[in-house]
Amino acid sequence: MGVQQRVALVTGATSGIGAGIARRFGECGARVAVAGRNVERGMEVVESIQQMGAQAMFVEHELEDDLAPVRVISEVEASLGPIEILVHSAAWSVFKATTDVTPDLFDQIFQRNVKGLYFLTAAALPGMIRRRHGRVVLISSIAALRGVGGQSLYCASKAALDQLARAWVTEYARYGINFNTVAPGMVATPMTAELTSDPQLVAAVKAATPDGRLGTPDDIARAVLFLSDDNALHIQGNTIVVDGGWIVPPGGFA
Repeated sequence: MGVQQRVALVTGATSGIGAGIARRFGECGARVAVAGRNVERGMEVVESIQQMGAQAMFVEHELEDDLAPVRVISEVEASLGPIEILVHSAAWSVFKATTDVTPDLFDQIFQRNVKGLYFLTAAALPGMIRRRHGRVVLISSIAALRGVGGQSLYCASKAALDQLARAWVTEYARYGINFNTVAPGMVATPMTAELTSDPQLVAAVKAATPDGRLGTPDDIARAVLFLSDDNALHIQGNTIVVDGGWIVPPGGFA
């Protein structure tokens, strides 16, 4: 069956990786809810999915709004039907040395990268439990596995997602719900524009990556798609690293 006609809610889907995931779902025939803050960009993604012949809608999602999760789930299910696939791609990052991080910045990072995701999942779970079917995919990061200077908060927040997925497996796998994460390497997106606009940095990353290129949103989307259909039925609490081999230590004699 794949994901055809299944309802997929993708957060952070107005640009970058999230938009790539939403479009890939639409191409495969899913009914897609594009969640995000920017209405104009979100509607552009919706229209691109509709042009493929798939159903799509935009739902405004503010990660800082503690009342948003219940509203978002209700709006999506009223328009498209029961949510079967939930993909968390919304995230925020800022480069700061640990000594420059304020309590407010700490709270903002974890609100946007962890808390908002946590309670949106909690709002979606009762329906998945009743139907005894669900796929939850969290977009983690290579930064959860390998430290990145100046991004201690981002690294910690993404590592939290890997552990959330594993904890949720112990609670809810018995109801036919799968929880996994995808960890991208460096992908050229609006969020990474400050990095990918530096030719020297890009060249260094490519040189350190065995397949010699940066990732694309569609690279990540393909991994998410795999985890969202029944081919991944027995995969639980795992992280798929999509980084062209960057995490592999250099070595060998080639």
